[in-house]
Parts: sequence; structure tokens; C-alpha cells
Amino acid sequence: MTMQKKFIIFAIVLFLSVALSAVLFKTPGQLSRLFPIGGPDHRFPDCNIILISIDTLRADHLGCYGYSRGTSPNIDRFLEECVFFEQHIANAPRTLPSHASIFTSLIPSHHGADDDRPLSEGFLTMAEILSQNGYRTVSFNDGGYVSEKFGFGQGFDLYHSFPKTSRGTLKNRVNNAMKWIRENPAGKFFMFLHTYEVHHPYTPAEDYLALFDSGYSGGLPPHITRDLLLEINDNELAIDESDKKHIIDTYDAEIKSMDESFVVLIDFLKKRELYDNTMIIFTSDHGEEFGEHGMMGWHGTTLFDEVLHVPLIVKFPDSLFSSTVIGQQVRTIDILPTVLEVCGIPEEKIFEGQSLIKMVKGKNQRLYAVSEMGGYGKSIRTSAWKYCRVHSTEMLFDLEANPEESRNLASEHPDRKTRLKGLLDSLLIKPYITVPEDKAKLDKETLDQLRDLGYIR
Repeated sequence: MTMQKKFIIFAIVLFLSVALSAVLFKTPGQLSRLFPIGGPDHRFPDCNIILISIDTLRADHLGCYGYSRGTSPNIDRFLEECVFFEQHIANAPRTLPSHASIFTSLIPSHHGADDDRPLSEGFLTMAEILSQNGYRTVSFNDGGYVSEKFGFGQGFDLYHSFPKTSRGTLKNRVNNAMKWIRENPAGKFFMFLHTYEVHHPYTPAEDYLALFDSGYSGGLPPHITRDLLLEINDNELAIDESDKKHIIDTYDAEIKSMDESFVVLIDFLKKRELYDNTMIIFTSDHGEEFGEHGMMGWHGTTLFDEVLHVPLIVKFPDSLFSSTVIGQQVRTIDILPTVLEVCGIPEEKIFEGQSLIKMVKGKNQRLYAVSEMGGYGKSIRTSAWKYCRVHSTEMLFDLEANPEESRNLASEHPDRKTRLKGLLDSLLIKPYITVPEDKAKLDKETLDQLRDLGYIR
């Protein structure tokens, strides 16, 4: 046998030995990197679940979604052990209906939670289903439209909404979470964390603002209040491009603060040896407008992508399917069915979302995203096109050729418009559950908080 043949045989044996060692000594999560499609079973009936909602966080202000300003280095690194959904579309541009869609897997007009109408007790929520299946359920949130008054406490053993006076940051909520985990170590849990940190008013700490402020010398203050934004949007105060940039700087500074608090939670879970057995869902309810279509530092009045395209990053237990990137469109209503499939819990027949496990395993799923803005604004979106109906105005956008949604093509593509309109109307047909019309009874503290957040005047 020649030396060359001996070397080839040695190399083959060495490669097989290394591969076998990798299989024998890696965790299921590490194995998923070797065999990402059809790998180990994706069901973890005893895993913990942490759902993190960063209110008003638009996707394109995170580095992993292409932003270049360094707002989210820790979240960007977190992606290495996660599934990254590039096109995640919120079902509403408002806090109350969007979170209700996450919790029920129903579109807004079908669960009815909007315009001060709470989520009805007639709907099963994520917390209720998980509680019925042996989970301890706990939430630390910033209240407002996600307070118990709006039906979000259903199914939670502990639902703590913090008052307006304790200006919410993710750091606050992470501290609450870590304290609870230390004091309640036994048994699997579902935890919902929510913060208004990046929601207006934009009040970043000075050291964070300094990271993004490049010598602004205009007339706006370092903190951008609700009243200031109202003056701008009511055309009572004119601003120039440097003013706009300053407002965006304050928003980005709050994202940076949030990002540094996020990694504190991740490090804590690792030190407590909870990280591997925890499913972590990082998302938002809606984004924010910064002058793309008229409004500045605002949301809830349009259905453009700056308020509908929000992040979705999922770390599965044992980091299963890590470093997987999903380019297909998904919706916030898909979060609940995905969680239940991972936990091995049957989903409800009324759900309008779908589990994303098949997609994560490499199969195509064509999902239409219906988004709603009260009774007067509806849209349906594919990965390439969006049809909007606001009052009597119809709009059609080619999202690939015109992602800015600046050219209405409704008159140029009447057949496509008609098809999408018909599909939207068919998806809006109400299910068999009747939605109550009663509005929530709000105390002064809640009204003050909603006023401070710009939801009421």
C-alpha cells in the first residue's frame, strides 16, 4: 500500500471518529446544528417558556434586521442559538389588539379587544392553556393596555402591572423576573415580560443618548415627550431633518438600553442552569413611524410596514434549530400554536394562526397576514404584495419593487387588487364566538398612563 493511500485511509478514519464523537457528546441543541432538518424531536413538555414583548420595537432598528447603528449587539449575538424570522408581521399597529392576537391566535376583529374593549373571558389565552397543563404562570409588565383591566390577567397565577410612576424599562422587568425565579425554583413556568421602554415618551439616560447623538444643536430637548410629539403631528411645531434625527436618536438610545438589560436575563438563566430547558420568544406588538408616511414618533393610525414589521426571534429548548433563518412571512397569531406544539399540547380549533415548526424544519407555508386598525382600516399582506383598505380608500403595494410603500398600484393592477380584497374579506368572516361590546372601566391611574403613552388625549 502506498503512502498516499495510507494517508487517505487515515484521514477518512479520523473524520469518522470526530463525527462520531460529535454525535455522542453533543447536547440535542448542538446536534440540531449538525442535523437541522428532521433532527431530534422538537417537543419539550417540561420546558419553561419566556415571552418577551418590547412594546413599539420596529424590526428595522435592530442590527440583525439590517440596522447599522449598533443598537442591539447582544440580541444580534443571541441569534446564533435561535430561529430568526425575517418577515414577522403584527396583526395590529396598536398595543391592545396586537397583544390579544398573540395571546389568543385570533385576528383583532375576531377577539374584539380594541378601543378600550378588554379581551373577553370567553377566549382561551396562552396563560390559561399552559396553566391547565401544569405551568406556573407569571407576568411582570408595564400595564397600560396590557393591564388586567383589559383582560390580560386571565390564566396567570401572578400578573403584576407596574404603575406609570415606576417608568418601565426592561431592566426593571428583568429584575422582577430574576427575583421571582430565585424565590420559586420548583416546577416549569410560563413568564410574560413586557415593557414600554422604547415607546414614547423617549426618555433615554444621558449616557445612552450620547452613543447616538452626533452633536445635535437644535431646539428640541434631550427627552421627547408625548405633548411635543402631538405638537409636531398636529403641525403646530415645524421640525427639520436634524430634529427628526434627534428624535430617532432618543428612540435608538432606548433600544440600546433595552438590549443591555436583555443579556442580563440570558446570563442569569445560564447561571441558574435554566437556559437550555427554556423556550425564549423575543418580539414586539408593533413598530413606530418616523416620518415615512407623515406621522412622527407615533403609531396606530396606519398599516404601513414601519408599524407592522416587528421582530420575532425564538430560542427553542436545547437551542434546537439554532442559526436557522426563515425568510417566509409569519404572523403574531402563529406564536401561540408554535408554543403549544413545542410543549406537546393540542391547539384549539378556533386558532387562526399556525405552528411554525414545519416551516422551521424546511417546509413552505404560505401565510397571509391580516392586520387591522379598528373598524376602519384593514390590510392583507403576502411576502410580495400588500392590499390596504382605509375607510373608502384602497391601496396596493408591490413590496419587492417598492418596500417604502410610496406608490399605490391599485388602479394599475385591478385583478390583483380584487383577488387580495376577496381573500381579505373571506378571512374577516367572524367565527362562532360573539365578541362583547362592553368597554373596560378605567381608574385615574390607568387613564393617566394611557394619556402619557399617547393613546388618549
